[in-house]
Amino acid sequence: MPRSNFKLVYKKELISKTYFLVFQTNSEMDFKPGQFFSLEVAPKTFRSYSTVSVSKNPPTYFETNLKTLESGFYISFMISTKPGGAASTYFEEIKTGQELSAIGPNGKFALNINNKPKAFIATGTGLAPFVPMIEKVLDKDKESEIKLFFAVWNKESDFADQFFAKYLNQNYPNFKIYTVIDEATEDLDEFNLAGRVTSVVPKIISEANSYDYYLCGHPAMVTAMNEVLEGLGGNNENIFMEKFGK
Repeated sequence: MPRSNFKLVYKKELISKTYFLVFQTNSEMDFKPGQFFSLEVAPKTFRSYSTVSVSKNPPTYFETNLKTLESGFYISFMISTKPGGAASTYFEEIKTGQELSAIGPNGKFALNINNKPKAFIATGTGLAPFVPMIEKVLDKDKESEIKLFFAVWNKESDFADQFFAKYLNQNYPNFKIYTVIDEATEDLDEFNLAGRVTSVVPKIISEANSYDYYLCGHPAMVTAMNEVLEGLGGNNENIFMEKFGK
């Protein structure tokens, strides 16, 4: 497997204990949206993280003051330190300029290339692989129908809009983000809905078989959502998933 040296060049806390990290490498990369890298957080101890972006240009989600690279790449991640343990401690404490070893890109979680509408369903940093996937679809066709469901505990823990700001306008009329708020007792508006994704998604998408579904995040959510979609007629031809953790 390809191994690279990564240097941290930008770190931002999105919400408490959830970070956006940008690394720089001189290695060549053949990255496909949905893939992950394994990062060395202690000697011979690696943890895998889905990738937000790989590009010679700095990510534009936030003001980083980074410059376009003539060689090498910027690689960015969303990483939660809530689980605790060696990896959480490492990424809580890491500072810009520090280096680590990385293996990748790897993984088979990928877009099913077709013209069907797509629903992306995520919790927390499960959003990470969906950023490059959605960008790829919308950059190819502004009219593409995409619904992103982002499940959070409360509105304060929502950070999805920050990664899709350039698509939230009339130029992309069929791209919608639905924030699903577990602690809410009633819907805040059309796009901020109370409850859990397992109950909200079927209310928004009435013709289940007409969509491709992508699930990523907490294993309990992915398992439960998959069961709901299968009950509505979904199968392994239109449900694609990636579980985080054990």
